[in-house]
Amino acid sequence: MDSEGGDDTADASTGHLEALQDLTSAMADGDGAVEERIERVLEVGCEHLGYPSGYLSAVTGDRYEIAVAAGEHAADAVGDTSPLAETYCRHTLSDSGLYTILDVSESAPDDPAYDRWGLETYVGVPIEVDSETYGTLCFGDPSDPRSTLDPWQGVLLDTLRRWVESELEREQIASLRDRNERLLEATFDSPNVFVGILEPDGTLLRANETALSFAGVDVDDVRGHPFPETPWWNHDDEQRAKCRDAIERAESGETVEFEGTHVGADGTRIKTAVTVRPVYDDGAVSEIVAEGLDITDLQNRKEQMDFFNGILRHDILNGMNVVRARAERLEAELDGELNDHAQTILEWSDDIVELTQKVRSVLSTLSEDGLTDPEPVDLRAMLEAAASRPTSADQHCSVSIDVPAVTVAGDELLDDVFANVMLNAVEHTDSSPSIEVTATEAAETVRVRIADDGPGIPPERRPSVFERGARRSGSSGTGFGLYFVDVMVDSYGGSVWIEESDRGGTAVVIELPRAG
Repeated sequence: MDSEGGDDTADASTGHLEALQDLTSAMADGDGAVEERIERVLEVGCEHLGYPSGYLSAVTGDRYEIAVAAGEHAADAVGDTSPLAETYCRHTLSDSGLYTILDVSESAPDDPAYDRWGLETYVGVPIEVDSETYGTLCFGDPSDPRSTLDPWQGVLLDTLRRWVESELEREQIASLRDRNERLLEATFDSPNVFVGILEPDGTLLRANETALSFAGVDVDDVRGHPFPETPWWNHDDEQRAKCRDAIERAESGETVEFEGTHVGADGTRIKTAVTVRPVYDDGAVSEIVAEGLDITDLQNRKEQMDFFNGILRHDILNGMNVVRARAERLEAELDGELNDHAQTILEWSDDIVELTQKVRSVLSTLSEDGLTDPEPVDLRAMLEAAASRPTSADQHCSVSIDVPAVTVAGDELLDDVFANVMLNAVEHTDSSPSIEVTATEAAETVRVRIADDGPGIPPERRPSVFERGARRSGSSGTGFGLYFVDVMVDSYGGSVWIEESDRGGTAVVIELPRAG
């Protein structure tokens, strides 16, 4: 008996040693994806634990999926899913340790996992990654109702578990690192920001693709050169001096902001808001980051506001003061129909002054706080308010409005937007125009069509009518009206364009976002 016991112990020791040798060899093979490495280790487990199949499962909520498989039918098993309630692994996760079920057809024939998978024997351990449940590592046999594991096999299974957890954690860390690197690279290569990384002395180490493309250079053309001497700065002595000063201040620990001007490889001239800041390592400046945000559009917007302010201050307000003073004298001197005309002039003068004040208020908001968010406004009410303006300017003008009850994005100036379009029809039609206003709804927008029976606008001129200062030949206007329309509609998040009306005149189409 003692001799037989000694032989069993020797066999177990030999088996354990062989299993550890095979496992060590599989673990040392770092080739392939993590799934391939785990599959090789599962194959070692199948061989030395005596099971035909081994699995790594991933569990999310009540969903179970085979992530890696080895042994019989391994290729077909990967990706199989089922409710967790129909698996033996639910017991493994519930027990939070080694779980073994033997001779299932006799001990637990009603277990839903037996009906789903048909395993007579199952052994599994839970897998955790970063202290969170990942799934299970398990082995099964559909035909052999064997006895429990030998002690050394339990040690082997625990070694498998710990190695798989380590590999999954390493893969998770690597995946997170790669993701962070992609995010950093995407941020570095922002299409709207020029970025340069410099040595503390201002030597260029790296520039992003946006900056390189603008200057028409490769990184090798500028790497290792003093940043102020690169094409982004060396076109102008003043710009070069600004850059050099900012680098010297950043080297001493200061963050510097200034506006720069740059000339691209194609001659394009832009303005940027430049920030030059130090990066520290162990308390010392190790690199300097120079970032330039293209503010050319903002500068253009400022020019637009300056244009509006010039019109308001010098043309409209001054002109209306003269008009109103003369109208007051006429009203005091005239009677009957002529007095009515004088009163109309006064009313219009007040309306124009009020509109001027509104626009100046908008300009103040744009320049100080940025454009405020549009609010829901009643489309029909705005159009009806706007319709009084052309009929007041020409009593024979007619305006028909057929629009649904709907709210759109706008503000208190939306009626003036519509009025400017209608007044444009009055101004450029020899006889009293007939204006038809219709609207069509879409899921997210409302399209307003203001059509007249006037002379129309040639197709080649339509794209330019909304430009600043644009006016028709022989017109005495300032080019304010339709430019105002374009700017305001854009601020509401909409768009505007010109079409031919059904009656051969002009149709101004204004598309606005639905609101409310």
